[in-house]
Amino acid sequence: MKLLRYIVAASIAANAASVYSREFVVLVGTTSDSEGTPANTFVPNHLPNVAGDAVQPGDIITFQNVFAAGFHNARSIDAEFPFSCGSGGCASSAPASGLWTSSVTVPVSAAGRTIRYQCDAHGNASAGTGMIGSIDVSTTTPVLLQSFEVE
Repeated sequence: MKLLRYIVAASIAANAASVYSREFVVLVGTTSDSEGTPANTFVPNHLPNVAGDAVQPGDIITFQNVFAAGFHNARSIDAEFPFSCGSGGCASSAPASGLWTSSVTVPVSAAGRTIRYQCDAHGNASAGTGMIGSIDVSTTTPVLLQSFEVE
C-alpha cells in the first residue's frame, strides 16, 4: 500500500509543472520611438518583471520578434537551460528577420538559476553588453499532494 501511495505522489509531482504552467512573453527587437526605429532590445529584458511573481520549472517563455526588419534570435548561454529561439523554433535558430514567435518550456534543471540569453547578432550576455536578457527561475514548484491509502 505504501508503494502505491509513493508512486502516485511521484507521478503527481513529476506532472505538476505542466499542469500549472504559465506563459511569459518577451518581445524581441521592439521599436524605440514613434517613427518605428528598430531597437535592439528584449522587453522585458528580465523575468519575472513583476515583483512577487516567479518563473518556475514548467512555465513557458515565448519570444516574439515584433519588428519584421529586425534580425534577431534569443539564445541561452546556460548549459542547464539551453535554447536558441528564432524563426525556426527554439532548437537551433540563428538570427533571422521577419515576424516570428518561438516558445520554450523551463526545465526542472534550471530551478534556482539565473538564465542569461542574448541575440547573437547584437549582444554578449557573458560580457553583459548589448541585446541581452535574463530569467530568474524559482527553486520551488507548487505541488499539490494528497495522501491516501489504497486497500
